Amino acid sequence: MFGLVDHGGNPVVAKGVINTIHENQTRKPRRSRAPKNQARLKGLFQRPHPNHNGGGEWRALSAKPRRKKPVNAKGGRQRRTPAGSMRGFWSASEPWPKPVRGEELLNALSDCFRRHLILPPYAPEACALWALHTYCYHHFTFTPRLHFRSPAKRCGKSEVLGLLKRLVREPLLSSDITGPVLFRVIEARRPTVLVDEFDSMSKATQDGGLRNVLNSGFECDGCTYRVQGDGYARYSTFAPAAVASIGSLPLTVADRSICVPMRRKLDDEKVANRRKFDGTELKRKCLRWVEDNLDALTKAEPQFPPELKNDRQKNCWEVLLVLADRSGGKWPALARAAAVALSAAVADDDDDVGELLLGDIRNIFGQEGTERIFSKTLVRRLLEIKDRPWGTTSNGFPLTPYKLSRTLSGFRIFSGTIRIGKATDKG
Repeated sequence: MFGLVDHGGNPVVAKGVINTIHENQTRKPRRSRAPKNQARLKGLFQRPHPNHNGGGEWRALSAKPRRKKPVNAKGGRQRRTPAGSMRGFWSASEPWPKPVRGEELLNALSDCFRRHLILPPYAPEACALWALHTYCYHHFTFTPRLHFRSPAKRCGKSEVLGLLKRLVREPLLSSDITGPVLFRVIEARRPTVLVDEFDSMSKATQDGGLRNVLNSGFECDGCTYRVQGDGYARYSTFAPAAVASIGSLPLTVADRSICVPMRRKLDDEKVANRRKFDGTELKRKCLRWVEDNLDALTKAEPQFPPELKNDRQKNCWEVLLVLADRSGGKWPALARAAAVALSAAVADDDDDVGELLLGDIRNIFGQEGTERIFSKTLVRRLLEIKDRPWGTTSNGFPLTPYKLSRTLSGFRIFSGTIRIGKATDKG
């Protein structure tokens, strides 16, 4: 330690230093604010959420002082839309002032789809009924998924979703949305979900909740749960949904869907530009017709065509047939013809997939002239067969040896390690 010393070597302390030491010794100790702050924060964390419903949901309130609310030019409070807010995403429409005939309304909706798109037979009628059902789906038990499937790009998938956006109730169009975001939006606004580019989403996004939301939202009591604070929160997933993709959907979603196959328009086929189309009038007429006929719609019990053999198909078409029966005219017959064309035939093909697979495997064994074959060789030969679903049968992806083994196990056919020549593998 260094300091000042006199000629005799004794330390000399400056007067200012002595005064500083004296002040530090005589000053009262500073009182700690920790207990007061801890008590204040404890009270803040124990304060319930404003929307607390007894389910254990709590929120820690900020201890920072609130900022002054912005004032507009007239001296009133200036309202701001916070980041992530859904306010302003949808514009509410007023019902049409005069009564609307259901047959004329459905004719106008189907003509709109026919005028702007190239669709297969009965698809415009199915799309018109589906668009109308978005205004009253919450009064029914099921809401079918509408799947627009194309074999390649430029087949009109995005066009049909863009047209639906102008016709359905509170549309939410997205080409990249996750399951957690979707069920929170559904809980907040009950939108009509329009999902584009489903095939280009990563497998993690499809399996990370999006597929489960589409599956559970098919039925009115569909929901999901998430941890929130010390408790949990329940989110409804019940909402209409239309999905566009190249290739097939996962089997569980496809089973809850009405599939509309798409194709490219020919050079001599002309369609109107949807960007110049304003569907406000049709939306207002849909609102008015549903309001006037709601009691009759909720009490109706439709008759299903005999070609719809399983309950899932009947659930998909129940609300659409109710709307068609109430509209009258030619629509009851048109709706049932559309159900047979778009759902019954597809279901028959799905039921025969197992038999089709066994038949192709038998043919491959006959062509190879052997009783043993490796699984990877069998899969490669199956993928080489044209006009077969093996390229998209595994949740939209090509068939794999593991998926083949799982499928054949349902027929009590199991794979094992075999030897062919000097090679050893599963087969």
